[in-house]
Amino acid sequence: MSALVPVRLAVVGSTGFGSELATACAATVIHLAYAQFRDEIAAGGGCVVSGGAHGVDTWAETVAVGFGWTRENGKFVAHLPNRKRWEPDGFKARNQLIAGDCTHLLRLYRPDSPTYGSGWTADRAEALGKVVRRFVWDPEAGRFVKVEPVVSAS
Repeated sequence: MSALVPVRLAVVGSTGFGSELATACAATVIHLAYAQFRDEIAAGGGCVVSGGAHGVDTWAETVAVGFGWTRENGKFVAHLPNRKRWEPDGFKARNQLIAGDCTHLLRLYRPDSPTYGSGWTADRAEALGKVVRRFVWDPEAGRFVKVEPVVSAS
């Protein structure tokens, strides 16, 4: 029997969706991701990583607690910004920590988000060779839709 490879799953995204349905769906997507990697997150060195912001980050922690993964037992890690600004020593530095600390990243976002912080984090994680999955909220369909990475023509 082979040993489990620990997964450090970062969960990032928009700070709000303005819809109870979107919030419930986000929590469901997060729960399904945790269930998929349950054993790998529970393994030594595995955890959930997030940035402590309102919205997706907060929901990530709430769902993690339901799995028994907390800050206290080291199974939930929150990288918080030192300053409430992009840089220096703010959200950019926090997002770099998240991208570097994870093995996998889940981004849940709304298409009209006024900022690109979670997108920047996902792009950085992908550039570092991490497994990245992006889901955008489709308000007309009432669900999250997987977004495939853009492949440039060479």
